[in-house]
Amino acid sequence: MLSPFDALLVLFLIVLSAICSGLNISLMSLDYAEIKRRAKLKDKRAVKMLPLRAQAHLTLAGILLSNVAFASGAAIVLGDNFNGLVAVAISTLSLVIFAELLPQAIFTKNALTICAAFSPLMRLMIVLTYPISKPLQLLLDRLFGTTDKSRLHTRHELGLMINEHL
Repeated sequence: MLSPFDALLVLFLIVLSAICSGLNISLMSLDYAEIKRRAKLKDKRAVKMLPLRAQAHLTLAGILLSNVAFASGAAIVLGDNFNGLVAVAISTLSLVIFAELLPQAIFTKNALTICAAFSPLMRLMIVLTYPISKPLQLLLDRLFGTTDKSRLHTRHELGLMINEHL
C-alpha cells in the first residue's frame, strides 16, 4: 500500500510528466514563421517562445528527457510499493491517461499561451538536462536542419486565405 508521502510523490511526478507531454506536442505544433511574425508584432507570448522554438531540438530534448525521468520516477515509486505486475498496470494506465492523452488534448487548444506560461520551466529543463540534450540537439540539427523553413504560399493559397478572412 502507498504511504501518503509516496502517493503525493507519484501524483507530483505524473503531473510533471503531463506538463512535459503537453509541452512536447504544443511546442512542435507552433509554426516557427508564425511565431517570428508575432514576435515582430510584439506579442509577449511569441517573444517568450521564439528562442525556445528557434532551438526546437534542444528544447524538445530537454522536455523529453525530463518527461522520461518523471515517468520513470513514478514507476519506481509504484514498484517499491506494489507487486511488479500491479505496479506496471497502475503506472502504465495512469501515465497514458493522465500524463499523455489528457495533457496533449488540453495543451494543443492554446499552444502558444500555454507554452509561453511554461517557458521558465522549459528553460529549467534545458539547463538540468543540458549535458545530454545539447549533444542530442547537435545530432538532430545535423540530421534534420536547425529551424523550420518558412513556406511561401502560392497566389491561389493566398487568395483562399484572404477569402477565409473575409
